[in-house]
Amino acid sequence: MNVFVLAGASIIGIVMLSVLKNSSGEIATIARVGFVFVILLAVLPEINTLKNSLALLEKYDFFSTSSMKILFKAFGILSIGSVAADICRDNSEGAIANVIEICVKILALCCALPVFTAVIEIAASF
Repeated sequence: MNVFVLAGASIIGIVMLSVLKNSSGEIATIARVGFVFVILLAVLPEINTLKNSLALLEKYDFFSTSSMKILFKAFGILSIGSVAADICRDNSEGAIANVIEICVKILALCCALPVFTAVIEIAASF
Protein backbone atom coordinates (compact mmCIF):
# COMPACT_ATOMS: atom_id res chain seq x y z
CA MET A 1 0.00 0.00 0.00
CA ASN A 2 1.31 3.39 -0.96
CA VAL A 3 1.70 5.89 1.84
CA PHE A 4 -0.18 8.49 -0.21
CA VAL A 5 -3.16 6.14 -0.58
CA LEU A 6 -3.07 5.54 3.17
CA ALA A 7 -2.94 9.28 3.90
CA GLY A 8 -5.76 10.01 1.42
CA ALA A 9 -7.95 7.27 2.83
CA SER A 10 -7.29 8.56 6.35
CA ILE A 11 -8.31 12.10 5.41
CA ILE A 12 -11.48 10.84 3.74
CA GLY A 13 -12.22 8.69 6.78
CA ILE A 14 -11.72 11.62 9.15
CA VAL A 15 -14.09 13.80 7.15
CA MET A 16 -16.71 11.04 7.09
CA LEU A 17 -16.30 10.41 10.81
CA SER A 18 -16.65 14.10 11.66
CA VAL A 19 -19.90 14.25 9.69
CA LEU A 20 -21.17 11.10 11.41
CA LYS A 21 -20.10 12.38 14.82
CA ASN A 22 -22.30 15.44 14.45
CA SER A 23 -25.35 13.41 13.49
CA SER A 24 -24.92 10.20 15.49
CA GLY A 25 -22.13 9.60 17.99
CA GLU A 26 -22.79 5.88 18.40
CA ILE A 27 -22.61 5.17 14.68
CA ALA A 28 -19.46 7.28 14.45
CA THR A 29 -17.79 5.12 17.11
CA ILE A 30 -18.66 1.93 15.25
CA ALA A 31 -17.50 3.46 11.96
CA ARG A 32 -14.23 4.55 13.60
CA VAL A 33 -13.47 1.00 14.75
CA GLY A 34 -14.39 -0.35 11.31
CA PHE A 35 -12.17 2.22 9.61
CA VAL A 36 -9.21 1.23 11.77
CA PHE A 37 -9.68 -2.44 10.89
CA VAL A 38 -9.92 -1.63 7.17
CA ILE A 39 -6.64 0.27 7.32
CA LEU A 40 -4.98 -2.57 9.22
CA LEU A 41 -6.25 -5.11 6.69
CA ALA A 42 -4.90 -2.98 3.85
CA VAL A 43 -1.41 -3.09 5.38
CA LEU A 44 -1.46 -6.85 6.00
CA PRO A 45 -0.04 -7.83 2.55
CA GLU A 46 3.07 -5.82 3.34
CA ILE A 47 3.82 -8.13 6.25
CA ASN A 48 4.76 -10.86 3.78
CA THR A 49 7.34 -8.53 2.22
CA LEU A 50 8.73 -7.81 5.67
CA LYS A 51 8.85 -11.52 6.45
CA ASN A 52 10.79 -12.26 3.25
CA SER A 53 13.27 -9.46 3.94
CA LEU A 54 13.87 -10.69 7.45
CA ALA A 55 14.38 -14.23 6.17
CA LEU A 56 17.30 -12.92 4.12
CA LEU A 57 18.85 -11.48 7.29
CA GLU A 58 18.74 -14.86 9.04
CA LYS A 59 21.82 -16.01 7.13
CA TYR A 60 23.95 -13.74 9.30
CA ASP A 61 25.03 -15.25 12.59
CA PHE A 62 24.30 -12.19 14.69
CA PHE A 63 20.72 -11.84 13.42
CA SER A 64 19.07 -15.04 14.60
CA THR A 65 15.41 -15.97 14.84
CA SER A 66 15.45 -15.30 18.57
CA SER A 67 16.75 -11.78 17.92
CA MET A 68 13.92 -11.15 15.48
CA LYS A 69 11.37 -12.39 18.00
CA ILE A 70 12.78 -10.04 20.61
CA LEU A 71 12.73 -7.07 18.23
CA PHE A 72 9.15 -7.80 17.15
CA LYS A 73 8.13 -8.14 20.78
CA ALA A 74 9.68 -4.74 21.53
CA PHE A 75 7.93 -3.26 18.49
CA GLY A 76 4.62 -4.70 19.69
CA ILE A 77 5.12 -3.29 23.17
CA LEU A 78 5.89 0.15 21.76
CA SER A 79 2.95 0.06 19.35
CA ILE A 80 0.40 -0.97 21.96
CA GLY A 81 1.77 1.58 24.39
CA SER A 82 1.54 4.31 21.78
CA VAL A 83 -2.10 3.48 21.08
CA ALA A 84 -2.88 3.42 24.81
CA ALA A 85 -1.19 6.79 25.31
CA ASP A 86 -3.08 8.28 22.36
CA ILE A 87 -6.36 7.05 23.81
CA CYS A 88 -5.49 8.70 27.12
CA ARG A 89 -4.65 11.96 25.36
CA ASP A 90 -7.93 11.84 23.44
CA ASN A 91 -9.68 11.64 26.80
CA SER A 92 -7.76 14.62 28.23
CA GLU A 93 -5.49 12.49 30.41
CA GLY A 94 -2.09 13.76 29.28
CA ALA A 95 -0.31 12.92 32.54
CA ILE A 96 -1.38 9.28 32.35
CA ALA A 97 -0.35 9.20 28.69
CA ASN A 98 3.14 10.44 29.56
CA VAL A 99 3.53 7.81 32.29
CA ILE A 100 2.38 5.08 29.89
CA GLU A 101 4.94 6.19 27.30
CA ILE A 102 7.78 6.18 29.85
CA CYS A 103 6.80 2.73 31.18
CA VAL A 104 6.47 1.30 27.67
CA LYS A 105 9.92 2.58 26.71
CA ILE A 106 11.41 0.98 29.82
CA LEU A 107 9.64 -2.32 29.03
CA ALA A 108 10.85 -2.28 25.42
CA LEU A 109 14.40 -1.54 26.54
CA CYS A 110 14.30 -4.42 29.01
CA CYS A 111 12.92 -6.68 26.30
CA ALA A 112 15.65 -5.70 23.83
CA LEU A 113 18.58 -5.95 26.28
CA PRO A 114 19.65 -9.42 25.02
CA VAL A 115 20.00 -8.01 21.49
CA PHE A 116 22.02 -5.05 22.76
CA THR A 117 24.22 -7.43 24.76
CA ALA A 118 24.83 -9.59 21.68
CA VAL A 119 25.77 -6.56 19.60
CA ILE A 120 28.23 -5.39 22.27
CA GLU A 121 29.76 -8.87 22.48
CA ILE A 122 30.22 -8.97 18.70
CA ALA A 123 31.77 -5.51 18.71
CA ALA A 124 34.07 -6.43 21.59
CA SER A 125 35.32 -9.53 19.78
CA PHE A 126 36.89 -7.44 17.00
